[in-house]
Amino acid sequence: WAYIECRALLLLLLIFCFYFCFKVVIELGESNVRGTIPSNIERLTKLESLVVDNNNIEGPIPSEIGKLTSLELIAISMNSLTGSIPPEIGRLSNLVYFHVQQNDLTGNLPIEMGRLTLLKSISVYGNQLEGFIPEEICDLRLNHKLRDFADKPLCSPDTYGGLKCPSRECCDDCPTFPIG
Repeated sequence: WAYIECRALLLLLLIFCFYFCFKVVIELGESNVRGTIPSNIERLTKLESLVVDNNNIEGPIPSEIGKLTSLELIAISMNSLTGSIPPEIGRLSNLVYFHVQQNDLTGNLPIEMGRLTLLKSISVYGNQLEGFIPEEICDLRLNHKLRDFADKPLCSPDTYGGLKCPSRECCDDCPTFPIG
């Protein structure tokens, strides 16, 4: 019985440490992963890094991703994501990198992303996004020198694709960027 009790105690300790001690990192870039991002991803409360770029991920980015407040990195580019970028992304107060380029995302860039004060890198080109870059994101650029993943100016067409710049202040280092 001592063996069974020790195994049970060890299992409880491992479960406790998984939920309270360790960070969770998913790095499956270029791994031929297929499927969707499940809505129950919210259960991974310690998830800090979600890297599934260059795979066969399809469907929408679930709004439940906004509950992952430990998330620092989202890299789900070069897949087949559809739908819009959920405004719940703006709840990810620790998010530093947001890379969703080369998917089939539509709609506008959510203004809620302007709440992401730690955001240093964003890349959304190669999607079907439309409208203007939100002023709130421009404010991040002006205050923190927000750049895209290749250290290009934030308002470079290579970063935003078809989005329009709302003001010259936001895109002053990109004189050829379309101003709305």
